[in-house]
Amino acid sequence: MPISTPNRVADPVVLERFDSPGLLRQAGEIYINYYNTTGLTILAGEPVIHAGAICIAAEAILPAQQGTVYQNWLVDFIVDVALNANILANDSVWWSYDVTPITGFSGGVVNAAPTNGFILGRAVVPPGTTRLNGSSKPIAATVDDVRVRVISVQEPVVVIGTVPVFN
Repeated sequence: MPISTPNRVADPVVLERFDSPGLLRQAGEIYINYYNTTGLTILAGEPVIHAGAICIAAEAILPAQQGTVYQNWLVDFIVDVALNANILANDSVWWSYDVTPITGFSGGVVNAAPTNGFILGRAVVPPGTTRLNGSSKPIAATVDDVRVRVISVQEPVVVIGTVPVFN
C-alpha cells in the first residue's frame, strides 16, 4: 500500500509563493527540456543560459530534476531597486547576481554591465501610455518602476564574472 506524503513535505519549493523574477508575457515556439545541474532551485521566470542562449524557466526546476525552458520570449523582469537611470526602449539590459531586488532572491535587471551576470536582452515599451524622456525617446522603465519588459535577442551570450554553471 502506497504511503501518502503531504504536498508540503513532498515538494515544498513548488508550493511556496515566491515572487517571480520574470513574468512570462509571450513564449516562442522553442521549448527545451532542461536538466538542472546547478544544485539550486531555478524559479519559474528565472533566466538560465542553455544551448548558447538565454532561456526562461517555465516552472520551478529543483536540483537534479528536469523541467522546461523557453528560448524565445517576452518577459517582465524585476528591476534593481537601486536603478539610477531610466531604461529606454531598445537599451541592452543585463541580469546581475549582485542585486537583491524587492523579493530577496538573487538577481535582477540592471541597465549596465554588472560585475557578475550576463546580457539578458533588449528593453521594449510595455502596453499603455508611452512615456518619453527629454529627447523624445520612449522609456521602457523609469527609476521608480518595479519591472521592465524585455525581449530575447539572438546574439551571443555575454557572461561577466561569476555566474552559476548551467549545463
